[in-house]
Amino acid sequence: MILVGFNFYERARRLEELDRVLKGEVVNILPIAMGVPIDGPPPGAEGLRRPPPSDRGPRDGRRSSRNPNPEHFRRSEVGQETLFRIQRDGMYLISYDERGNEKFRTENAPDREPHLGGKLTKGDLGRWMGDNREFLHMAPGRGAFVLGTDGSDYLGGLDWLMFKVTLGSLLATGGILVFGWVLMGRALKPIRQITETAQGISEGDSTRRIDTKFIQNELGELGGVLNSTFDRLVKSLQQQIRITADASHELRTPVSVILADCDLALRKDAPAERKQEALELCKETALHMKHLIESLTQMARWDARSGVIQKEPCDLRELADQVVKMLNPLATRSEVALSVKGEAPDVSCDPLAIKQTIANLVSNAIHYNEPGGTVEVLIEHSQDEVSLCVEDTGVGISVEDLSQIFERFYRVDKARGIDEGRSGLGLAICKAILDAHG
Repeated sequence: MILVGFNFYERARRLEELDRVLKGEVVNILPIAMGVPIDGPPPGAEGLRRPPPSDRGPRDGRRSSRNPNPEHFRRSEVGQETLFRIQRDGMYLISYDERGNEKFRTENAPDREPHLGGKLTKGDLGRWMGDNREFLHMAPGRGAFVLGTDGSDYLGGLDWLMFKVTLGSLLATGGILVFGWVLMGRALKPIRQITETAQGISEGDSTRRIDTKFIQNELGELGGVLNSTFDRLVKSLQQQIRITADASHELRTPVSVILADCDLALRKDAPAERKQEALELCKETALHMKHLIESLTQMARWDARSGVIQKEPCDLRELADQVVKMLNPLATRSEVALSVKGEAPDVSCDPLAIKQTIANLVSNAIHYNEPGGTVEVLIEHSQDEVSLCVEDTGVGISVEDLSQIFERFYRVDKARGIDEGRSGLGLAICKAILDAHG
């Protein structure tokens, strides 16, 4: 639309300029064509003034003899120069009498039948005759003449100009499209990479990650966040797989024990005492499995953040005293002394969950202690913090095991833990409870 508008505008402008040139020449040659005496160069508009009365012809009603006539150009040197000049400039001149009959034409005028466009009326008219642009001056009763030129010289260049403008526009548009395509490709490349990475992970390739090295915009930050999310998802998936394997392993041993003892108890030749012993062992093993299943259920609930926390003001010293009183028989049997020291203001927490956490810590301290050892629960507080610490004189934890003590089913002394019915979930449950408390 812009090019079409430009084409119309430029054509109108050039046609207006061409008409202005033709009209200017008409103003110059009109006095000569009408036979007005001219001394000097071709006049301008002032040459259109009526001649003096002496030159107007008789007043007896007869028509004036001042019609366009070639003799008027030949009688003066200025007229001859004017004819030569307009032909040199690519223009031609055709004159007509008052009846519309052609009387004179320059040698370069187009060869065609006379055509004035109908009855002569006073006035000037610009018109197209084929490729020629003509300016028609008509004076009724005195004839007319036509000054024209090849209009293609003026308008022909416009076609070439329009071709160049159109070609330039097409090239510019193509360049913009290519440049935009490159920019869009670069802009969409990170999105495509993110999509491919996510699809690869969903298909099982957990090692794929988004390469954010060359992404310098906000998508780079998004890629980093997604990589962290993928890491957590993969880690969580691996953890779930490991937990499933560990739980299966933990349950396989007691199930094997129960099956073996059941086979023994069902034997007809087995002594009654041995059958009784097998049944008691089945019961103990079943209780161990029940404890393991309850721990797994509780761990899953805390993982899903579905463990309901009902916070209320709690005295940590009171909770610790309750735990020590509950575990004192176990400590006595293991020849370990329990004690609680310190005071602290009330804290907002779930008393049952925190009590379970303290119990797990103290229970671990008792099981991994030596006869004659001690376990102390120390409660301290500062201006904005309350802490509870369980210290013992047991075997401690080696440096290589410290990073794994919160992993599920992890036991430093695996044989001892299995023999004593421990599941390896105690510290993992403690961490989940405290994470839920923030």
